[in-house]
Amino acid sequence: MALLDMSSEITRKNIDTVLAFLPILSSKKAKLYNIQTESLTLDPYCYSKEFEKFIKALYQENFVISFDWTTWQNEAQRFIQHPELLNSADISTLQKLLTTHVRCDRAFLGVI
Repeated sequence: MALLDMSSEITRKNIDTVLAFLPILSSKKAKLYNIQTESLTLDPYCYSKEFEKFIKALYQENFVISFDWTTWQNEAQRFIQHPELLNSADISTLQKLLTTHVRCDRAFLGVI
C-alpha cells in the first residue's frame, strides 16, 4: 500500500471511517487475533478479518504516513505509558502514532 507524506489531509470522512472500528477494537469479547502454534509458522500472529480491515483502513484513510517512524518510537512509548496524552494529541501526532504501531508490527510481529 502506498504511504502518504505527512502533509496528507485527514477529512471528517477519514476519521469517521476509522472510528467505525472502535466497537470492535474496544470490545472485551472481540477476538482480534489467534496465535499459531505450529513449529513451521513464520508469523505466529494471525489477525482476524475485522482487524485486517482496520489496518487496511488506516492506510486508505491517510492515517499511515511516510515519515521516519523509527526515530519517533520513544515518543510513541510515552503515549503507551500515559494514554491520557491522547486527549490532547493533534491529527499529525495520531498519524505518527498509528504509523509507528503499524510499521513496528511489520518489523516485530505481535506489537499491535
